[in-house]
Amino acid sequence: MTTQQPTLSLMGELVEYSFDELPIDKLLLMPDNPRIYAAVRKLDDFNKGLTEQEQKRILELMLNESSVNHLMAEIRRDGGLQVPIVVRWDTRQVIDGNSRLAVYRKLKEEGEDGPWEAIPCQVIAGLTQRQQARLLAQAHLRGQTEWTPQAKALYCYRWVEEEKVEVGEFANLSGFTAHDVTKNVEAVSLMGENADEKQTNFSYYNAIVRNPVISSEIKNNVDFRTTLFSQIKGAEMHFTAQQMRDRLPKVIAKPKLLRKYSRGDVSLEVAYDRARQSTAQQRLRDARGKLEDVSKKEILRLEPSELGAVKQQVKYVCRAVKRIAGALEEAMNSKSS
Repeated sequence: MTTQQPTLSLMGELVEYSFDELPIDKLLLMPDNPRIYAAVRKLDDFNKGLTEQEQKRILELMLNESSVNHLMAEIRRDGGLQVPIVVRWDTRQVIDGNSRLAVYRKLKEEGEDGPWEAIPCQVIAGLTQRQQARLLAQAHLRGQTEWTPQAKALYCYRWVEEEKVEVGEFANLSGFTAHDVTKNVEAVSLMGENADEKQTNFSYYNAIVRNPVISSEIKNNVDFRTTLFSQIKGAEMHFTAQQMRDRLPKVIAKPKLLRKYSRGDVSLEVAYDRARQSTAQQRLRDARGKLEDVSKKEILRLEPSELGAVKQQVKYVCRAVKRIAGALEEAMNSKSS
């Protein structure tokens, strides 16, 4: 009785695979994996991650990830893997399970007791690049070990901008919507335009491109763009991505406030607080500020010829205040009845 080779359905084709335990030294960490790509794509002297030195650098970067350290504790507790890694044997690269391979290498390096010399693998003889992309999408976009939003965005950016795959084709390949692919690419591009390499800042750029009010202002208002980008990237930032997303549209709706924020005259928090106030409230606040600037010393220094004119202006102010107070009382009475 013959045993039928197990297969995967990928991009309309059946791809055969087998299970094995392979020496960890025979396998390569895959730099195209978004978790790794996010770290190595900025390295000037990094090629394709195939040399021994580049593999060491990838391993060092991965071992600094908190998720890998957490995984190490789990693997050490179990004494091995519960789920095999996926290896593309024609390239010897690990398509799915780079973190698990990194843990095995670290445990072997430390000389810890356990089966760390070889690792359980699901071995696929060969794949097209699109089949590989699809397999990664199945595992990490909808699977158990979901990528972070930035990893997903980098995955889209890699294929659309670097591999020059059309947005619609990649959407079909990955399972993203075409809209999400476009916005992910825009977010990574915007982060690059600001020369911001701090991965934790990705959420700000993602919020910008997904809010039409903010993204439009970014494109059309150079001062606003410069100030906002500087605050996101710099140490003076005092707002979260969610606060930025919620507050900026209200500030943008007030041109005078927006100009003050864009010049750096007021913080986002102050601009937002003022934007929430009604126009009447803001005008009264401004008027109060101007009146408070008029000091007793300034009045005492007035020439006799100026006193009459100032007195007349005070009458106008008192008349305006009385009119506003009357309207306010009427409004309060009508709201309470």
